[in-house]
Amino acid sequence: MTGAIPTNRRTVLKGGAALLAVPFLARSAAGQAGHLRVSMTSEEGIAHLQTYRKAVAAMWALDPSDPHNWFRYAMIHLMDCPHGNWWFFVWHRPYVAHLERIVRIYGEDESFAMPYWDWTADPFVADTFFASSTYPDNALDPSSSHYPDWDSFESAYHDPIEAFWNGLSDAQKQQENLRGFPDFDSFWTTGVHPNFNANPADGRSKTAAAPDLTPPASDAVMLPVIEAGLRPEIFTTVVGSGQARTGFNSPESQNHHQGVGAAILEGQPHNKVHNDLGNAAGGWMPSLLSSVDPIFFMHHCNVDRLWDVWTTKERTAGRTALPTAEEAPRFDPEPFLFYIGDAGQPAPSTAGASMDIAPWGYAYTPGSGSASAAGLQSRRGIAPNATAQANEGFGLNEGATASLSLPESAAAAGAENTRQVAQVTFTPPRMVKGLRFDVFVSPAGETPELSEDSPGFAGSFEFFGMLHGHGHDFTAVIDVTDAVERLREAGTLPESGAIDVTLAASGTGREDRTLESAPLEGVFKSVVLESF
Repeated sequence: MTGAIPTNRRTVLKGGAALLAVPFLARSAAGQAGHLRVSMTSEEGIAHLQTYRKAVAAMWALDPSDPHNWFRYAMIHLMDCPHGNWWFFVWHRPYVAHLERIVRIYGEDESFAMPYWDWTADPFVADTFFASSTYPDNALDPSSSHYPDWDSFESAYHDPIEAFWNGLSDAQKQQENLRGFPDFDSFWTTGVHPNFNANPADGRSKTAAAPDLTPPASDAVMLPVIEAGLRPEIFTTVVGSGQARTGFNSPESQNHHQGVGAAILEGQPHNKVHNDLGNAAGGWMPSLLSSVDPIFFMHHCNVDRLWDVWTTKERTAGRTALPTAEEAPRFDPEPFLFYIGDAGQPAPSTAGASMDIAPWGYAYTPGSGSASAAGLQSRRGIAPNATAQANEGFGLNEGATASLSLPESAAAAGAENTRQVAQVTFTPPRMVKGLRFDVFVSPAGETPELSEDSPGFAGSFEFFGMLHGHGHDFTAVIDVTDAVERLREAGTLPESGAIDVTLAASGTGREDRTLESAPLEGVFKSVVLESF
């Protein structure tokens, strides 16, 4: 790779430190794998981004009928991506890996490996993703001329995409029907149009002058959150008051188009970084067409890296990193039918085929969470789960509360000894775009202040990609350890361990052109507090 992408001092300092920290063993492993994925702010990562920029520009220039056209590849995400279920991690792995191989073609660089965005170490959008004097029409910047407005897009893409739709197999059409798109008309009007960023100037909220992640995303990428997500020792989060267990991955669903819950890494850094890169006008990253923004693939490369960190932790400890033998027959055969390979050919697969990175021929340099993961130990069983039913309505800045008692051993344990994780189950309002779902803990009988500045604020959850709720329950996993610890330090945690957990919505609730009215009331169903 030749030439240079402009850098600022911040990028050089961050990237240089990351590069120097790469141990020899990681490079040896990468030699066996074939390609080494590095931090995008490292010297090597910056060079890879030049190849990426060249490839993205070339793919935008392809005819809309070409499956390697940039929008056509991004559209796969709208048509098939799972979120809020146990196929989240495994679907995105081939999606990123196939593009990695395609970029080698259009970037004319066989050494290309997808760089990852380590948002914990680098909580900002690197300057390589913005237009500059060197690259005034940088294809990595969604405000550049490569990204069309809606009218131009519809004129050029409607008919080729309709022709593509008409060529789908019966199995593919069955998947789209499960997704809520029974025909092309519904796909175009309720899928493509509402998720399309109509004004290129609004393509991304971050700018070269203000590139930093902001709360709650900047809080969600901090190392303690990442470590909480890496701590579980089982693959699947199991919900339900009797058998609740927090896993690395999100809960099981009937198919990969149904959102039922989110474990810590999906629900916290993943969702919140997506949403923080949008704004009140929209933007690509908060939508199901998020992969139109090239930074999507660096974001998901880091998500995949964290999955590999967790997998290595579990295997090193002699445990399985897979679904259980009882779960596997339901997990492994799930069909993923829309991938496109480097020759432009369909590349259908199943969930069980991509549980390991080895067949894809890449490895990762260490990043945030890599060093500490091995020392993370679950203390599951220190205390039985505490459960409570709420079945109470909540709304915008209006809370609903469930009361429960921490088991004695959990109430006495400090944050250094165990973690307290809440599985909060609720029926979302019809409108969820622009809303946060905030969780508070307080001494039993005391009404918490519904503010992020409140000492009882434990954390929040945001949906990604959903414009509105679907009328069924959803379970968000929130680490409430620090909030419980603040009660203990303030001397307000009763000896009985009796606490209230309150759920409230905050935010703005953005207008959505597909709904005439969208009440902002939801129902707080139940909470399970687990110690591990």
